[in-house]
Amino acid sequence: MIVVGAQVSYVWLKPNAHDGWEEFEYEKFVAYRKAGRSMLIDFTADWCVNCITNEKRVYESEEILKVVRQKNIIMIRADITSASPRSAMLKRLRGKLGGNSIPYVAIFPGNQPDKPHVRSALVGFDDIKKLLEQCPDP
Repeated sequence: MIVVGAQVSYVWLKPNAHDGWEEFEYEKFVAYRKAGRSMLIDFTADWCVNCITNEKRVYESEEILKVVRQKNIIMIRADITSASPRSAMLKRLRGKLGGNSIPYVAIFPGNQPDKPHVRSALVGFDDIKKLLEQCPDP
């Protein structure tokens, strides 16, 4: 229990390494896909400890951010913290991608926008890095 408490404290108190997250907007999502832009969409909620762990330990790590910058990947937060028509739409989108819980991430390669790579629960650093590295160069 102490280990979990220490991990949660570390995750919650660590400064945000990437302030370039965009909030999910359906129109932008469609436009980015049409433009061939690679995207990482993080389906998350403020109350989800595993979501926060993925964000801080994987998505916002310096190694991942280096790949994001090199590949010009757009990082999008699909926040379902509060019940609303918007969060209901995000849940439907996540469902269409095969997910029914969070954390859930979808990586849309710009050259194959109809074949996203999806992962759920706690994600592996090496797995996410490899998927991002496979995205096409800008």
